[in-house]
Amino acid sequence: MNTAEAYNALNLLPKIGPVRVRRLLPIFGTPQAILGAKREQIRQLEGFGNEMAKLIVSWQDRIDLQRELQLIRDANVHCVCTADDDYPTSLRDIHDPPLVLYVWGTLTAADNRSIGIVGSRRATHYGQQTAKKL
Repeated sequence: MNTAEAYNALNLLPKIGPVRVRRLLPIFGTPQAILGAKREQIRQLEGFGNEMAKLIVSWQDRIDLQRELQLIRDANVHCVCTADDDYPTSLRDIHDPPLVLYVWGTLTAADNRSIGIVGSRRATHYGQQTAKKL
């Protein structure tokens, strides 16, 4: 498993999120090592406990990573992870940057001055209209 695949797996896990992953990275070194960690290693860390440890250790029972990777390929999208050089610097510097960006097309230097809209898949009419205006 490569780094992008491991970040995708972590990104799909419920209740884990980027902040927790960033707390685990200095301890385990890589996202692959986080996914391969033993339950006791994670459980003993402050703020994780048994439930979080179980979620991470049993990740393969909870998500279908190969299906997700196929969906990414089928959509002609590629992933940019926080560890990648082309991950937008301004986004990397915020408190809680996403672990994975799903990019359709190519990121360029001009994209450093762009905006992103993050929201619900079931946006309200108002939300849709506001996004169009932006």
